[in-house]
Amino acid sequence: MQRQKGFTLLELIVVTLIIGVIVGSVSLSSGLNRQVDVKEEIERLAALIDLAAQESVFKSTEIAVEFEENSYRFLTLVENEWQPIEADRLLRERQLPAGLEIELFIEGEEKEIFSVKTEGSDKKNIPPRIFLLSSGELTPFEISLKGVDGDTLYTLVGQINGQLAIKKIDAKAS
Repeated sequence: MQRQKGFTLLELIVVTLIIGVIVGSVSLSSGLNRQVDVKEEIERLAALIDLAAQESVFKSTEIAVEFEENSYRFLTLVENEWQPIEADRLLRERQLPAGLEIELFIEGEEKEIFSVKTEGSDKKNIPPRIFLLSSGELTPFEISLKGVDGDTLYTLVGQINGQLAIKKIDAKAS
């Protein structure tokens, strides 16, 4: 009796099903990672702004937050000039992960809010927009972070009394 070589139809279906399940789970988990990245980044930003606000009160110094299109940093007022905080490793300049979009809304402002590079100069200097005062107050603001999928949106809301709140907004619903 001669034995046949090859795979049965049932074996091919089982292997195809297993490959489909693996590919599906990988694509689902990568989508969750993008959402987690946005949430982690907005939580990090909130924690850093809260830390800087507390430091401003304890040290009786004014601190500001400056945003660029893909980064942000904290500044302190030294001899009437805003200087980057470089000695504090927690309040150092931070880069946003690739693919995140940031928007900053400050009541009554429609001006350009980011410092941007221009031809002929290193940087077009836009003064910081969020101020953390030694009195415990801060500039009211809303910072929105949107993920690469365009559907994951978190907003950090800062109130004049120093309170911070994170809101998740489902972009598909709006």
